[in-house]
Amino acid sequence: MDIYLIPLYPGIVAITYCYIFGLNNNKIITSIKFIIGVLLVFCITVIPILPIYNSSYTLKPIVRYLQNIPRDTDIISYKFPESKNLKDEIHYDIRNFEQLNDEFNNSVGDNTLIITRDKYKNNLNHNFTEVFFNDKYSIFKKNNPISL
Repeated sequence: MDIYLIPLYPGIVAITYCYIFGLNNNKIITSIKFIIGVLLVFCITVIPILPIYNSSYTLKPIVRYLQNIPRDTDIISYKFPESKNLKDEIHYDIRNFEQLNDEFNNSVGDNTLIITRDKYKNNLNHNFTEVFFNDKYSIFKKNNPISL
């Protein structure tokens, strides 16, 4: 959260300096106060929204889910090449597939999770069940065939 407040620090230091040395009537100080006030109002209105944004539109919940899966699980991604950046967070090797072809079908086993963006999840057929999702990303698992 501190990173969002970084633009406020130089102005806060300047205003503190001016109050200490009594430089209140300067136009520059008045401008700095106005800018700091606008940034402060912006931060006060945006910071409460960040947890909602993080849980709905980022990969943070997906990473938390993937950190708690068994080690023998394979993870692949479908039309999501940026998934390679998750490797450092979840310590799994993630393969990306751009097409649903034989290589993809051969790679998907019973212990395989598929990460995809929400706009591509309809491309996965009825052989997969959605096990986790937020507004932008989904995780699927292969359906187990029913044995009679």
